[in-house]
Amino acid sequence: MPFQEADGTYRAVVKISRKRVAQKRGFKSYRAAHVWEVEERERLLKKTEQRSLELLSLTIEYMEYAKRYSSDTYKEKLALTNRILARWGKAMPVEDINPKMGLDYLQEQEQARSANAANRDRKNLVAMWNWGKVFLKDQGMPEANPFLIIKRFAHDRAPQYVPPRADVLKLKAACDPVEYTYLCTMLQTGGRRSEIHRLCMEDVDLVHRKIRLKNRKSRDGSLQERWIDMSDELTAVLTRWLKIRPIKDTVWLFYVTDDRSPHYGKPFTKRRRFLKGLCKRAGVREMGYHALRRHVASFLAAKGAPLKFIQDVLGHADIKTTDRYIYNIIDDQRSLINLLNTDENKPIPEEQSKSN
Repeated sequence: MPFQEADGTYRAVVKISRKRVAQKRGFKSYRAAHVWEVEERERLLKKTEQRSLELLSLTIEYMEYAKRYSSDTYKEKLALTNRILARWGKAMPVEDINPKMGLDYLQEQEQARSANAANRDRKNLVAMWNWGKVFLKDQGMPEANPFLIIKRFAHDRAPQYVPPRADVLKLKAACDPVEYTYLCTMLQTGGRRSEIHRLCMEDVDLVHRKIRLKNRKSRDGSLQERWIDMSDELTAVLTRWLKIRPIKDTVWLFYVTDDRSPHYGKPFTKRRRFLKGLCKRAGVREMGYHALRRHVASFLAAKGAPLKFIQDVLGHADIKTTDRYIYNIIDDQRSLINLLNTDENKPIPEEQSKSN
């Protein structure tokens, strides 16, 4: 309640939980001082409610939502949340996070890790904030995203290895029948490793010669699917595989076939050692699964396939991504550059002599 000062004016005092949190002097009337107390108390209480969302609560809620993404994406986001919690503190009010804090953090990540790593963190911070302002608005999540105004860090994109056709053929020659089916499906669809491991019996239509690949590359992590045509080779390979596969009653197309393994009959998840060991057996340079996708894109482009067709096969949302997958794998470049010749029989003009 207001107090009258010695000079006749009134002093307004605001207490919350018996603690003085604000005061103001110089009011000419008791009523004016009382009105200020009421309005200031409401403002402070509202501000306290808005500040109730702490960084720890935001990250916990967001990571629960992020479980719908692939395991690699989830781990990437989890690593980010652990880093910002360690830097800014679990009790940090979300509304106090500003662009300067974000920039300082990202610059440190650029120096400690790489510009590309800092850009990934920026992307995930933007995504977490945008999710929070939709789903945690009633908990005081601020509307303005402080990370959006931070520009991406410049970085040189390193050339990605694309195996030549000869090496890919050596890989196929080094496979046993079971391995050949798995590798052939990857090479004949250009599918991601996770898409190949996710294949079920219902995803293979031998009658119409189509195969369905599924991924969680959408913004919200929902399962997306696409049907693509199967080549003659893939149709024959899968037809044979369905006849000889050791477990006939499983829904999975590819699974652990080693009956000594505790994972026997279960679908593959990572299968990290397979390609490494196959490269060693085939005597070719070691490569990753993504290198096979780049080979598929590059080989189709070299054979004249339209970019839009390659995009549909690989399942890219943005055609610019597809363009980055394509590298030159043509050995005989001279024969291609000679296509620019206009008239091979016409003699090259001699230099004209200068007139005096």
